[in-house]
Amino acid sequence: MSLESSVLVVAGEPSGDFAAAGVAREIIADHGVRVFGVGGDHMAREGVELVTNISTAAGMGIGATVGALGFWLKTWAKIRAVVDERCPKAALLVDSPELNLPLARVLKAAKIPVVYYIGPQVWAWRAHRLKLLKARTDNVALILPFELPLYQAAGIKAEFVSHPLLDVTARYSRAEVRRSLHVSDNMPLVAMLPGSRRAEVETMALPMIEAGLSVLRSGGRAVLAPAPKVASAAVINKARFDGCTILPHKFTARDLLRACDAALVTSGTATLEAAIEGAPMAIVYKTDPVSFFAAQKLVKVPFAGLPNLLAKREIVPELFQDKVSGKNLFNAVKKLLSASEQARQKKELALVANQLGSPNAAIRVAQMLAPWISSSVAVNILP
Repeated sequence: MSLESSVLVVAGEPSGDFAAAGVAREIIADHGVRVFGVGGDHMAREGVELVTNISTAAGMGIGATVGALGFWLKTWAKIRAVVDERCPKAALLVDSPELNLPLARVLKAAKIPVVYYIGPQVWAWRAHRLKLLKARTDNVALILPFELPLYQAAGIKAEFVSHPLLDVTARYSRAEVRRSLHVSDNMPLVAMLPGSRRAEVETMALPMIEAGLSVLRSGGRAVLAPAPKVASAAVINKARFDGCTILPHKFTARDLLRACDAALVTSGTATLEAAIEGAPMAIVYKTDPVSFFAAQKLVKVPFAGLPNLLAKREIVPELFQDKVSGKNLFNAVKKLLSASEQARQKKELALVANQLGSPNAAIRVAQMLAPWISSSVAVNILP
């Protein structure tokens, strides 16, 4: 057992890795403590000692496949062993409730303070998790403004810290991206974001590529931007064969969203990136029929897209399941490129972006952890 001052940080998804990295940077700078845990390349670059690097499981998702289950069971065992050895002063658990809610129970039993960052989407489904969060956490950092009243009503100590995407900026200007892609000012540029997990990319990329071919034939340029290390060679080759451009590695999806005239975005966090950049979009998603049927029964919100949930009305079109076809996506793009739709969406998306708070979410989360990091009180080992 080590008594060295340390903090545990656990992020099970690429988006969580990015959010956790910012907090780790602040903790290390302000307190000089050792930070260890589970995450990806973003956390590693900030000096976090990774017990498991989730980049090796890019796109699997927790529990998505048998292979993923084995990976996460091994990760769980590693976390238990290293926490028992190091007895961290506090733990920051980021998103990934399938991994982090059970871990929170274990940590609380060991009297290790737990701050949960990016609370589970209890407003959409699994509201019973509020009881688990109340019992297993010391504070919850929320990234969507409408979440706070729900958590407070459940008696959970929580704060709205703003959305971490506000701390991201495009690295290249609109002009630089378009010039590099050989897209003139008057040529329509369509961004296509098929998702961050392998299964959804394999599903969403094909109708997007089909729509992209129609964009090309109509005088525009379509650029496919899957999450790094996720798209298969088959998807990449199909896109290139059908005339779609694959986003060069030097650019991020955020760069592309800033440069595009319209976007087809798989439902998820990327829709908020598009909103922040003011990119007129259609939100799309398709999954297997059984999963979709289950989601219809379980999910209790009127919209799937986060911009629409924040606006409390459909400001962005949503195309799901049978509506996801190359023809329908191309028709959506044509509408998005109209002057009236461009102006309407840009105005609506600016209002949505303003609801996300202000930059420096990582600093606010680090401040939530500070009282325990500064404390000299020892914690127990895991039971």
